[in-house]
Amino acid sequence: MKIVNSSTVESIQDVCGTIKELYSSANLSLSLATITGKSTPHMHRKMEEVYFVIKGKAVIFVGNQSAEIKAGDLVAIPKNKYHYVETEKGESVEILVATHPGFDPSDVIEKS
Repeated sequence: MKIVNSSTVESIQDVCGTIKELYSSANLSLSLATITGKSTPHMHRKMEEVYFVIKGKAVIFVGNQSAEIKAGDLVAIPKNKYHYVETEKGESVEILVATHPGFDPSDVIEKS
């Protein structure tokens, strides 16, 4: 059994904002993302993601669609779709991010 407390995980800056990777395997990654402002528009060719909003609210953009999201909402993001999250100025949102297969930094394609 492995137990991880998010307060012990080091944060890194990523296209999704400030990230704490809580779990990672070849099949699945689980991270806690904090986004203030706007994350970088990007997509993945191999990975699909599921976002679960823990705290705050924002607007999510997936492909040519957008929607307001708030605590308790879940958003499935298919591979090959550009996506990003934007908060109101000065606000932040906390999102639990599940990635399948496991996160691969070489599969992050930023929108030019």
